[in-house]
This record gives sequence, structure tokens and C-alpha cells, in this order.
Amino acid sequence: MRLSLEGVKLLERVKRLALAEPKRIAMKYWLSQRGKVSERFGLKYPACGTVGCVGGWVEVLYRRKHPRSQKDASEILGLTSWQADVLFMDYDLIHAENQQTKKHAAAVAKHVDSFVAHQGDR
Repeated sequence: MRLSLEGVKLLERVKRLALAEPKRIAMKYWLSQRGKVSERFGLKYPACGTVGCVGGWVEVLYRRKHPRSQKDASEILGLTSWQADVLFMDYDLIHAENQQTKKHAAAVAKHVDSFVAHQGDR
């Protein structure tokens, strides 16, 4: 299944967001907002107060235009379950010790670019 133009644009926005403010991206957390989850996880919250993975940010950015949407990131992007696993469940990114850093954000951006280029090809 090919990504729609809207899906590609959403992923590009997530990538830009991560590179601009690396504290916003942590692939081990779907979505966390300051004050809503225990601070014991050691997250460093950016000024916006939200940290998430690629899927979490897809949902946030999509819902800004579609506030009543109940779709999850896979539905928003029109992914098969296999494609969703490739994009959202990358083991190395989820288990990286350098979450919320420039290096992690760059690795996430590279992962998104690779996914878009290959569209989850097998």
C-alpha cells in the first residue's frame, strides 16, 4: 500500500518537528504530556510539554485539522499492519539509550526517510 500525499506530508512534519526540537521525540513513548504521566520515566519535556514517537506525533498533527477524529496513526497513514510495524516498532529506535537527543532525532528522521522512500516494501 502506498502512502497518500497527506501521509507523506504528515511524516515530513513529524521529522521536521523532531529535528527542530529533539526533546519532543522519544520512540519508546507513544505520547506523553507533562503532568499526565509520572515524571519517574525521566522524560525531559520541551516547552510544548509533549513527547512522543512518530505515531503519536502523526495523531497529534492530524487531529489539529481533524479534531473529532478517532483514527490511530496506522489508519491516518493508511498503513497495513506490516507497514505499521516497520514504521512504529523499530527495535533499535525504541530501545535506544539516547532518546530525546539530536542523535536520536537524526536516526528517527533517517528511519522516516527510508520508510517513505521504500513505502514499506518487502
